[in-house]
Amino acid sequence: MRKTSRSGRRSTSAAARRAFATPTPSRSRSSPAASFCRKPAGVRIVMHRPIDGKIKNVTVSTLADEWFVSAQTELETVIPPNAGPAVGIDLGSAQPIVLSDGAVFGIPRATPTERRRLENAHRTVHRRKKGSKNREKAKLSLARLQAKAARRRRDAAHKATTTIAKNHSVVVIEDLKVKQMTKTGRGTAEAPGTLVQKKANENRALLEIAPRTIRTMLEYKCRWYGSTLVVVDPAHTSETCSACGVVDAEARITRARYVCNACGGDFDADENAARNILVKGISSTGGLPGMACESSQTIGRKQEDDAREGGSSALQGRE
Repeated sequence: MRKTSRSGRRSTSAAARRAFATPTPSRSRSSPAASFCRKPAGVRIVMHRPIDGKIKNVTVSTLADEWFVSAQTELETVIPPNAGPAVGIDLGSAQPIVLSDGAVFGIPRATPTERRRLENAHRTVHRRKKGSKNREKAKLSLARLQAKAARRRRDAAHKATTTIAKNHSVVVIEDLKVKQMTKTGRGTAEAPGTLVQKKANENRALLEIAPRTIRTMLEYKCRWYGSTLVVVDPAHTSETCSACGVVDAEARITRARYVCNACGGDFDADENAARNILVKGISSTGGLPGMACESSQTIGRKQEDDAREGGSSALQGRE
């Protein structure tokens, strides 16, 4: 839900997200904003979807001078097992999401024009005098540009992960260490790095994909749609031939092409890696469907739900 009114105190930093959560009200009203925002009476909101189930709490947040109301509800549901095929997922900077069956999902990236606008907005902020109103206005303009790009990326990620979780019984992903993968390539004064700008561009492209966010989305959406999420070690998945199983780092002749020197197989490099990820997931769980290698966060959430009385609960607002 998006709150269209400008009522309420603004955050001191235009780019910072401020939020507060409130418990279930003692008396029920038709609108969560009417229930939890009693001070500014008659606040208008845009309802993105109907609210089903019992409202547990409501979170009011603001980002880039825009206000949002998010209602968490509890709803008893029966989740049938997913009958779709198993799939492996390869996440990369060039092709964001590639499946083992050849499907590719894109994540919007900033265009050159949008990058120039962001750079100009950053420069404008630094030119303004600290503490001045003009600086706050410039920071707000910058925050709006950043928030718009983030919403677009998150929307694409939601659509992709929902499609994957709905149509596959087992989803296998890599346990990527994003922080280690995106370390700077500058090196030290004694041993300066090479191709630093290329490394920086690759890091930026990978961070725009947000692998951890995609994994988190899959963790709860797989539970919503009756599928299983399996997390595997990413070692050698991009260097192994999916046809004969030979590990050869030199077989990846380009970023997009993998040609096996043993069997002569010619594959798309990302699709080849996704197939290896699927095979590794199947072998690690001892067959399909497998639960032994699920992420700890997914298992923890299952245990929490098992402790509740009767049925399973789901949060309102599935994407």
